Amino acid sequence: MRLRKSLGKSVEFTLVIETQSEDTLTSPPLPDITQVRKTTAQIARLLQLPAPELAENPFDAANAAIRLGRPIGPKRLRAYRALIVLLACSLSLPFIYALWSGKLSALGIAVWSLGAILAFVLIRYLYRTSAFWIVRDGVLRFERLSLKGTTDTDTVRGDEVARIDIESGGRRGSHYIIAIRLRTGKKIRSPVLVGKDQTRAVRAEIIRRLELN
Repeated sequence: MRLRKSLGKSVEFTLVIETQSEDTLTSPPLPDITQVRKTTAQIARLLQLPAPELAENPFDAANAAIRLGRPIGPKRLRAYRALIVLLACSLSLPFIYALWSGKLSALGIAVWSLGAILAFVLIRYLYRTSAFWIVRDGVLRFERLSLKGTTDTDTVRGDEVARIDIESGGRRGSHYIIAIRLRTGKKIRSPVLVGKDQTRAVRAEIIRRLELN
């Protein structure tokens, strides 16, 4: 028996059992992502097999901190800034040319305005979703891209949280995010998680660590 780790938008673990007849049995993804180590040990004990080598699990409840998403490194910052510059140029150049040539029309202004709105929505979406969370006992630390192309870092403690919800990640119903509503009315959204069972397990672990009811 071995534990297989799959990486995508989120992390998934499955158990793979190879029989003496050379058949391979693969389990469904383990639903409670925070208890993979405990579940694997229980199954190995029931089957009277040695426990398999454990892969790193950023959501494991035994970890001192659970991590959601990826840290925002220099490459992501450069790509984000390049996107902002590209959008600014693509929107500004046609408008400047039309203004300079005297061909600026109501239709041109409407198209430019629509493009500016779409660019703002895209940048705002990246700002709200490009987050990295570290959850320790009593405190959540998160970082995300700022609208200026830098990294914003902040912390939230349990007594600042009003509630924690699960929301759709907008991808055919299989992707979800954890949304934390603060007492100030501000909302913090997590990186995307795959599967409702996994998202519920991570939410429960965050509630436990922040000591919420």
